[in-house]
Amino acid sequence: MRQLNLRQLIFMALCCDLGLFAKKLILPAANLVTDALHIPGGIGTSFSLLFLVSAADKFSAVLTAQEVTEEGRVYLLREEGEERPRLIVFGDADSKRRVKDVARIEAE
Repeated sequence: MRQLNLRQLIFMALCCDLGLFAKKLILPAANLVTDALHIPGGIGTSFSLLFLVSAADKFSAVLTAQEVTEEGRVYLLREEGEERPRLIVFGDADSKRRVKDVARIEAE
């Protein structure tokens, strides 16, 4: 394994710092683009989490961590007589993310 000298290490640290600074500058413009394109999760500079909710018939919906933590937005409901819960997302323009017979929830 090759050893790095102090100059190379300082250069790598400087590049990392500049990269993080550039992300903070680009983030607001990038979020405008992802909002316009309806990309779930957007472009994040920090920890970004998506949830994939799948039904027994393989139908699935994607939820962002922001949607899940927003109060009154996402519910898992199980009514009497139902074996598995259903996912309901309030505030959607259409009901494509309503999943019946939820079999699996994955965090990505």
